[in-house]
Order: sequence, then C-alpha cells, then structure tokens
Amino acid sequence: MKKLFLLPLLLLFLTGCSFNKDGYNFTEISSLDYLDDTVQEFFIRKENSEDKNGKGIFTYKVSKDKFYLYLSPKYIANNGKNFMIDVKTEKDSFDIYITDFLPKEVDDIREYRVYEVNIEKGI
Repeated sequence: MKKLFLLPLLLLFLTGCSFNKDGYNFTEISSLDYLDDTVQEFFIRKENSEDKNGKGIFTYKVSKDKFYLYLSPKYIANNGKNFMIDVKTEKDSFDIYITDFLPKEVDDIREYRVYEVNIEKGI
C-alpha cells in the first residue's frame, strides 16, 4: 500500500520539476569593432538594405548557444537616442524595454546597440 502511495507522489514531484528551462545572458558590446568581420559586414549590409518598413532589429546566430542582437540607428532614432535598454526573456520571446535617461558624457550616446546573447542550458 505504501508503494502505491509513493508512486503517484513521486510522479507529481517529477512533473512539477521544470526540465529544459533555458536562461539567457546578455552582454552589451560597445563597438562593432569588437565583433568578427563577418558579423560586422552582416549587420552593416542588413542595415543598408533595410526598407522603410523595417524595424531596425537584427540577429546573427553564431552557434547553437550564442547569437548577436543588433539595434540599428533607425531603431534608435525612432525611440530617442538617450535611452537604456533592458532585454527580458519569457519562453521563446524577447521583450526590449526602453527607458529614457540623461547621458553623463557624450560617449554614453551611441548610434547603435549590439548585444551578445548566450543561451544557458537548463537541466
């Protein structure tokens, strides 16, 4: 009788555990110069070929666990140059939150933003 009780309890516990929950680690890259030439060319080419209806957000997949997120000058111009970005993930989507800020130095204002995104595999 005890075994019959423990089996459903064990199954409930295991189904409640979250498997394959991936996490994301974002690192802001301060300049395209820090990227591989292939990645730089891709973003520049995409930006120059973008039509007027484009959103200005591009991704470049490097490997299974790593990609770059590029916010073009067009995207930044539409949202104001002086802002902070907070990228949050939920399941398979990314939400980009924009917050205004007053830059302390001229170097704080940039024409574009690039983020290296690493996918951290769960159990």
